[in-house]
Amino acid sequence: MNKVTFLLASLVFSSSVYATNVKELESSCNDGFLNSCTDLGQMYEQGQFVKRDYSKASALYSVACNNSYGEACNRLGLLYSLKGNREKAIKYYRIGCSFNDKFACTNLSRY
Repeated sequence: MNKVTFLLASLVFSSSVYATNVKELESSCNDGFLNSCTDLGQMYEQGQFVKRDYSKASALYSVACNNSYGEACNRLGLLYSLKGNREKAIKYYRIGCSFNDKFACTNLSRY
């Protein structure tokens, strides 16, 4: 197998693995695994293996944050901070910090 064929085969395999992972994360999130909601939200926020979609990212983070998952609250705070909405950013950092997310506490301390 030459290098080009190997690289193409690797890319096709990688793409199918990530597509499968997205579906698995969606399924896990729907089953109540909040870390999966947050991981999937990050994928949408960053455009990793899916089309970048801040609305989907925010919705996924909200599901997890509303169920006491501090990391997701911090991610929501970051999204609002990027949008320039200081009030909402602080709100979500505060919530995340109350759930003992150290990054949310750090971000909150910067305000």
